[in-house]
Amino acid sequence: MDILIKKALIYDNSKKLDGERRDILISKGIIQSISKSIPTGNCKLIESKDLRCSIGWMDLGTHLGEPGYEYRETTESLCAAATAGGYTALAPFPNTKPIVQSASDVKYLKDLFSNKIQDVYPIAALSQDVKGADLTEMKDLKTHGAIAFGDGLKGIQAAGLLLRALQYTCDEKVPIIDHPVDLSLTEGGQMHEGDVSIMMGLKGLPSISESVQVNRNIALAKYANARLVLHAISTKKSIHFIQEATKKGVDIKATVPYLNLVADHHNLEGFNVNYKLTPPLRTLSDQKALFTAIKKGKIEAIVTNHRPLESEQKVLEFPYATPGATGLETCFAALCTKYGEEAISDLIYTLSVGPRKILNIDTPTIKTGMKANLTIFDPGKEWIFETSKSLSSNNPFLGQTFKGKVIAVINGTRHVIV
Repeated sequence: MDILIKKALIYDNSKKLDGERRDILISKGIIQSISKSIPTGNCKLIESKDLRCSIGWMDLGTHLGEPGYEYRETTESLCAAATAGGYTALAPFPNTKPIVQSASDVKYLKDLFSNKIQDVYPIAALSQDVKGADLTEMKDLKTHGAIAFGDGLKGIQAAGLLLRALQYTCDEKVPIIDHPVDLSLTEGGQMHEGDVSIMMGLKGLPSISESVQVNRNIALAKYANARLVLHAISTKKSIHFIQEATKKGVDIKATVPYLNLVADHHNLEGFNVNYKLTPPLRTLSDQKALFTAIKKGKIEAIVTNHRPLESEQKVLEFPYATPGATGLETCFAALCTKYGEEAISDLIYTLSVGPRKILNIDTPTIKTGMKANLTIFDPGKEWIFETSKSLSSNNPFLGQTFKGKVIAVINGTRHVIV
């Protein structure tokens, strides 16, 4: 059956239809017509009070459960959560069991998503077993479909290893992704180092543990003339270093977790373990600087930092709980609730176009004759996050009312009305 999207305000990265409200007719996965008014006929209708439409959203750095951690998340539950959150594409980290570090691992991962509504773009391990000692077979991995390389949230501590990876990929501009953290400065840390950690009697994670590594990574990227993605940054000092580097032509890209844009270290005052994260929630000043960088285009992508964890890892006294929260279902809603209408265009860009530009992936377009790859949402629609599609419940927003809801996702011949 054909699908008709009624009176949707379009966010169009090509600018042709940007800001226009149109009907969109989709048949057999292809956009057949875009017009001010299209007859309903026998079409399946998608409508809402204030319907909006953008190209499908993409999450960079999703944590999978399968293979190896199916008790945390199966591919089925992950895709259900991603669909509910508006995502048509995922670029997952390699931190599964086994690690994604061989051609067969990449093939297995792609096969898992072969019949899902989400496209998958595998990020292969940069180092063998993500131990930070020896490089993986990067050329072979790229040949077999790896889109980028990184060790997930395990920051590369050895500068020499990271430099070799950058030099190895610089000619083809394959993105190297690193979460900047100097682990020698974070041992035993539980949350951001500041007045709240002192009040709570918890050892802190200082901002300098990130900014020192950001500075190092920028120097390595400049030396190698390669693209480096600083993943999940959390401090305003990092923003300063990134801005200075990009002015000088260094190919540095950055992502920020959505929770660092909607919460700060005060949210941990009640010892809520679901706010214990990597990177940690920092100060309100950091949060404001990160959002300003989004508005100015200095941060290309907002990521969900989706990390499902079983209750045995989270339902513990705060010092023993593992950092991490799910986020695919709540990323847009939390951002929309906090920042409202004025921020929608910037948020949509960083959820859709930005991640693809970072990874050198072709960006879909909203154009007649093109494959439909769309996220449809209503920024004014209120809803309650009552239950999660994820197998894990480590999300700080369960039971919360949001303003801003995904209505449907369409990717070719597959579609889901949420």
